[in-house]
Amino acid sequence: MTAPVPPASAAPAPAAESAAKKGASEVTDTLTPVLTAHWDQERSWTLAAYEQTGGYAALRKAVGMPAADVLAAVKNSAIRGRGGAGFPAGMKWSFMSPPDGGPRYLVVNADESGAGHLQGHPAHDG
Repeated sequence: MTAPVPPASAAPAPAAESAAKKGASEVTDTLTPVLTAHWDQERSWTLAAYEQTGGYAALRKAVGMPAADVLAAVKNSAIRGRGGAGFPAGMKWSFMSPPDGGPRYLVVNADESGAGHLQGHPAHDG
C-alpha cells in the first residue's frame, strides 16, 4: 500500500519547514540566481569583476581556518552532491584519512551524459 499524496496546496510539514531553513539562507520556491547573478556586469568574465562582487571571499576565509573548522562548516551547510544519491559533502569529506604529510587530490566528475548535462558548463568551462 502506498502513502497518500497530499494536495499541491497543502502546507509543508513542520519538519520540512525546518529542513528548508538549514544553512545561511532559506530555501524558497523561486530560483535564486547565484552563478548568473552578475553576468550583466561589465566585463563580468574577469577576475577583477568576480572579486568586486565578493568572489573568493569565502575561500580566503576558509584558507585561514583550521581544517576541522572548514569540515564542520561544510557539514553544517547541508551541501549535498549532485549525484543521484545527493550524498552530504561534509560527510564525504570526513571519510578522508587524517593528514599524514602526503598529498591530497581533488577529483571532479564532470561527466555530461545525464539529464540536464549542460547546467554545469559555466562552473567548469571557465
